[in-house]
Parts: sequence; C-alpha cells; structure tokens
Amino acid sequence: MLSGFVTTAVVGVVRTVGWLQTTELALYDQFLRSRPMEPPDPRLLIVTVTDQDIQAQGAEPRRGSLSDRNLAQLLNALEAANPRVIGLDIYRDFPAAQPALAKILAQNDRLISICKRPDPKDNPVGILPPPEMPASQIGFSDFVQDPDGSLRRQLLTMTNNPASHCTAAYAFSTQLALRYLAEDGITASFTDKGDLVLKQRQFQRLSDRFSGYQTIDNRGLQMLLNYRQTASPQEIAPVVTLGELLAGQVNPKSIEDRIVLIGVASATSGDNWSTPYGRSFSSRVPGVVVQAHMTSQILSAEIDRRPLIQAWPLWQDYLWVLAWGIVGGLLSMLLHRWVWLLGAIVLVLVILVSMGWVLFLRGVWIPIAPPVMTLVLSSLIAPNLRLSKGNAP
Repeated sequence: MLSGFVTTAVVGVVRTVGWLQTTELALYDQFLRSRPMEPPDPRLLIVTVTDQDIQAQGAEPRRGSLSDRNLAQLLNALEAANPRVIGLDIYRDFPAAQPALAKILAQNDRLISICKRPDPKDNPVGILPPPEMPASQIGFSDFVQDPDGSLRRQLLTMTNNPASHCTAAYAFSTQLALRYLAEDGITASFTDKGDLVLKQRQFQRLSDRFSGYQTIDNRGLQMLLNYRQTASPQEIAPVVTLGELLAGQVNPKSIEDRIVLIGVASATSGDNWSTPYGRSFSSRVPGVVVQAHMTSQILSAEIDRRPLIQAWPLWQDYLWVLAWGIVGGLLSMLLHRWVWLLGAIVLVLVILVSMGWVLFLRGVWIPIAPPVMTLVLSSLIAPNLRLSKGNAP
C-alpha cells in the first residue's frame, strides 16, 4: 500500500506538470489508428479544387483558387442536384465581381461559408466572410493544434468577439451538421455550462485536464475529434474534383440530399494539416477533409449513436493509477525471484493495456502511461520497504 501511494504521488506530480502528455498522446494516436475499419460516411460528398483545376482556369480573372465564373457554375451544378447543405471551405473576404455569383451567394439558403477568428500570432483580426452572405450562414474555420502540430480536438462553438472580422459563434462543421439535422426536425440547445445538446446526444466540453491532456487551452466548446476509421483519412467520404463535376462526370444521385463540402486540395495551398495518422508532409490532410471528419462526428454521434471519446473524472484517473501501483507492490511482495516477478509484470502490463484498449473502443480514453509507471516503480521499491521493515529492531 505504501509503495502504491508513494509512486502514485510521484507519477501524479510528473503528470500534472505535463511531462507525460507527449507519451499519453502517442499512445492515444496508436489506439486511434488501430481501431476496426468503418465505412465512409454516406451523408457527405467532397468536391476538391486541385492544382489541375486551378491551372485549367488559365488567365481567367480570379482571386484565390476559384474564379467567380467557375464558382457560380459549381454552385449552380450542385443546386440542380438538390443537396441538403453546401459548405464552401474557401475564404472569400471580397465582393463577387460577377452579379450572377453575388446573387447566388446572397440568396442560396443551403450555402454555408467560412471566416477566420483572430490568431494572436499570425492574424490578430481574422478573415472576413463573403460580404454577400448573411451572418446566419457563416461558420468559423479555426482548428485547434496540439504542441506537436496534430489535430486531435474539434471546436464546436466560441464566444463572440466583437473586435474580430469574424464574429461567427458556430464552427463551420457545426453549422453544416446542424443544418443537415434541422431537415430531420432536430434542433440544438445549450446547457447552463454551454454544452451543446441535440435530440439524442449531449456534447460535453473538454476540461482543462482531460485524461492524457494536462496542459491545454480549453477555451470554447471543444471535444476530442473521433476520426472515422477508414483506410486513410481522405476516404471519409467520396471525393470528386471540380473538373469532373463541371464536366458532368458526377452522378447527381451522389449529390442529392448530402452535405457537399468544397475545398482546395493542393500541396501548396497552406491548408494541409497533421493528424494522429501522420505528421510528415506527405501524410498531411487537406482542411476540407478535416472539416468532413468533424461534420461526420456530430452527425454520427446524433444519428448513429457512434461513441464520442470521453474520459474519467480526475479523481477516478488517480484511483486507477493507485490501484496498479498497489498491484506492483503486491507482486513484488509475493514473488521473490526476479524471473517470476518480471514475467508477472509483463502479464499484468498486457492486461492493463488490453483493458485500456477495450474501453477506448467504447469511447473512453483512460490513462495508460501513468499506471504503467506506478506498477513498475512500485514493484521496484516495495522490496526495499520490506527489507527496511525486516531489519527494524
């Protein structure tokens, strides 16, 4: 018991200051990547603007990745196929030069677009939304990166910032999901704590200490992003290119009643992100694909009862860690030969990790590195405590 309490106290201090966060997140990523495969989300379709699509526009007047003419053609083609929601994940902080496009942006009530909230380091005022579109059809595009650059969390809402160019309170993905669900009569409300509540599911915000997270900024309504487990993150939904859609090569049935997300998929766009599935340049995921995962998480949690990733309360975390410290002490007290003790520790570690894995599959992320440390350390110091007791007068 004494060895369990001592090692839990030591590991608790180390964990609280954040020294185990990198290890715990690495184990979290491994669990995430090792889950059983899931089918793509049938409610989504992604339209990508590729390098070839950008080059094909030639000398046509444009600001950014899409000319007014091409964007108007794209939106008209999508509208004709009767999607449920259209999400434009491309910044347009300038007025449309073509009256036809301006009219579409102002009048298409299925269309959701983006703005960017302030970033103290890179952009202290943010990026404006399309000036033609009503505020009710705008969502912020901001992501939350961990210190290693990976996207593991999802922002659903943020408090209004009147000093910002972007005053949207809902994230782009939240807007898309809520518009989709509204067609089924599902509306959103909020608890006194600001948690989002739908018909079947409540989305609880991350606490400042949430399982392996010990040193995070948890402002806004954040939750862990439970990526859909497909062969690669890009396979979250069917993908077509701008060129294919404008050439009439896309079956309208694949658009009907879906959420259609439009975004740039270019290695040079600056909108490519590291995820638990890879941080190398070649493994980065286009922002529009990340938005698709975030949108899918909300829809799947509400409609399909797919688990959200939750965590135990802090006190339960430390009871769990203490229990394994006591187990380590008991093993060393019962098994005096190092070979037997080592074999028992390995077996218990397999049981510990297996329990963590089974709970993770059910949507519960529990500490793994801290109980491993207490188990091993306790098994090492308990014999010394036993010898001290035996040599006492």
